Amino acid sequence: MEAALDWCKYHEKEIHKHMGVSIVHLKDFVAPYLAGSIAAHLVKQLPKSLVMVMTYAPDKRIRVSLRSAGQESNMSQLLSDIFEGIDGEHGGDAYAAGGHFSRADEEDFLSAARKVLEKAFVEEKV
Repeated sequence: MEAALDWCKYHEKEIHKHMGVSIVHLKDFVAPYLAGSIAAHLVKQLPKSLVMVMTYAPDKRIRVSLRSAGQESNMSQLLSDIFEGIDGEHGGDAYAAGGHFSRADEEDFLSAARKVLEKAFVEEKV
C-alpha cells in the first residue's frame, strides 16, 4: 500500500482534482482489492473532500471505491448516480461505497463521476 501512496505523490498531475473532488486512477499499478484502503487513507489526508480510487482488475473490469471526509452526501447514492447507464455492480453506505464495471465503459464512467461528484460537492458548499 505504501507504494500506491507514493505513486499518488509522484503522479499528482494524473490525479483529477477539482473543487474538493479527487479521482485517482491507479490503472494496473496496484491490486484491485486495495482500492478501498487507498481511498480511505487518502480521504483522511484531505479533509472536507470526496475521493474516488479506481484500479484495473484482471477480469477486464475496473474496481472503484468512493469515500468522503466531512461530507453530507451519501456515498452509496452518489455511486448509484454515477453508475446510471453503466453496466456494473455497486453498493455501500453513507460513508463508503464501491463497485466494478467493464473497462469498455471507462471513459463514460469517468465523465459521469466528474459531473456527479463535483455537483455534489458544490451543492454542499451552498
